[in-house]
Amino acid sequence: MSEPRWDRNSDSLVWLEQKDGQGTLMVCDDSGDSPRELTFGQNVRGKIGYGGGNFCVSNGLVVFAGNEGKLFRQEIADGFCTAITPGFGQSASPQISPNGKWIVFVYELDGENGLALVPTDGSRWPQKLVSGADFYFDPRWSPDGKLLSWICWDHPNMPWDGSILQLTTVSEKALSQGQTGKIRTIAGGKNISVLQPEFSPQGDKLAYLSDESGWYNLHLYDLESKKSLPLLEKKAEYGGPTWVLGMRWYDWMPDGQELIAIKNERGFCILQCIDAKSGHAFSPEGFQKQYSYLESIHVSSKGKIALLAADPGTPKRLLRVSIKKRVPAVQVLRRSANEQIPKSYISYPESVLPKNQKGQSVHGLFFPPKNPQFESGGLPPLIIQIHGGPTSQVFPFLNGEIQYFTSRGFAFLNLNYRGSSGYGREYRDLLKGQWGVVDVEDAVFVASHLVEQKRVDPERLVIKGGSAGGYTVLQAMVRHPDFFCAGICSYGISNLFNLVKDTHKFELHYTDSLIGVLPEAMALFHERSPLFSADQIRHPLLLFQGEEDTVVPKNQAEAIIEALRQNGIPHEYHLFPGEGHGWRKQRTILRYFEEMSIFLEKYIVFAR
Repeated sequence: MSEPRWDRNSDSLVWLEQKDGQGTLMVCDDSGDSPRELTFGQNVRGKIGYGGGNFCVSNGLVVFAGNEGKLFRQEIADGFCTAITPGFGQSASPQISPNGKWIVFVYELDGENGLALVPTDGSRWPQKLVSGADFYFDPRWSPDGKLLSWICWDHPNMPWDGSILQLTTVSEKALSQGQTGKIRTIAGGKNISVLQPEFSPQGDKLAYLSDESGWYNLHLYDLESKKSLPLLEKKAEYGGPTWVLGMRWYDWMPDGQELIAIKNERGFCILQCIDAKSGHAFSPEGFQKQYSYLESIHVSSKGKIALLAADPGTPKRLLRVSIKKRVPAVQVLRRSANEQIPKSYISYPESVLPKNQKGQSVHGLFFPPKNPQFESGGLPPLIIQIHGGPTSQVFPFLNGEIQYFTSRGFAFLNLNYRGSSGYGREYRDLLKGQWGVVDVEDAVFVASHLVEQKRVDPERLVIKGGSAGGYTVLQAMVRHPDFFCAGICSYGISNLFNLVKDTHKFELHYTDSLIGVLPEAMALFHERSPLFSADQIRHPLLLFQGEEDTVVPKNQAEAIIEALRQNGIPHEYHLFPGEGHGWRKQRTILRYFEEMSIFLEKYIVFAR
């Protein structure tokens, strides 16, 4: 489930569900009763970059990104969807104007990104409204429809390196001609990241997130005085890297006196109510004790809060929350998975926070094996999971993949290595110029820490990851050939030169900061590419790849496989038709787990 959104005119709630690779919109009324499918025969999915920004809803109307990159409209009450844009390029993050006449959205066409405008009824072709920057995110209308704001940035930056918040005036006449007023930059910069602009319900302020203090904190821009001030300054994250469009970490309450925000404190999420004048924050009583992970917050016109929540023993839920006198009333509207698994089978995480030789903390979550029906002598094997990104973060919520392994006798470590988000900009920037080095060092360091504590078997250490995490897997097998007994690599990067040549626009210059700028950094690219040191690999590798992956194409997997074959290293390779950068289809996911089980039984469980 993702992107819960209220229709603030009718208080219906709409959200997106993924079902066997298909995106389907669901809707329920204000009571939360009887949710139903809204879209039929359409794969609701924005395909700009890594996706997101899939739909919007207003005044009983839903506008969503669907088949062939088109935008579609559909009434919540009944009827079928109708295309309102032609089928070329890609569209995402639609936003309906307050008067209901216009839709502004992010487009991508022939390598160009920008904001475009189309009438809500689709009676005219879309017009380019704003362009010139390399990327655009999160367009927003002011409540009176006279202002428009958005986030944009340029290569070689990623949005968490530096981005800007822009604002312009609009009028009906100008919009009909595809024009805006003078565009002003009001926040952000080359080395400051800004996120998620939101106008106050009264239209007098524009809130946004900025990391200029080193942490993503809330700021308010006064539209009358044209001044911006931080609403609160805390060493905690109220935002994070915008890998996908449409991410939401906070929202205004209807009276404009408070904001509701998600505070990420060392990977544990807390719901907070923040006074819009003083910045004073409080957490609703008891809520944080039940849920440790929160995302995608949205507030209705009546002050009801929709968000997604989970904890280490509970899979993701869609909640409706009302807060009165600091006491939350919580209703579960939808559950993402079966919650009947007995708690005695669930492995709960332990925070791992060792300090390396430089005195830097390395963050991780350790899950010991757990299954009351079985026991085993000796120390358990360890799977150390490397997240993708590499600028991402793992959180303490119920993860079926982790429990799959811990219930089968494996210990599992989810690593937030140096460079992960969630711990401030300084920690995130430790990976700059050091990708393929510090992430590998941290994997070896934390695994060694668990070995020293006699928590895991030093002879049965497995490293696993996908995408950037898959790159770290290959690098670890190259740089520490006798440390890990096996590796599991999904759509990983073996050749950094080809990554720059083949990857999508969003990450085209990501390696500039992570490795260096070509051609000056050619020697470093060669040194850090696992393919060119594949003769150092000593232990078995299991590789998975999506045939239609445009982020890390299959030539990356095929190159390292050929090197493993020539060097006589045991390996297995599985190419999944119809899959891209990650698995969406049920049959793919089942096969993925089956093949991992067979591989681990052969090389880890029964290898002795």
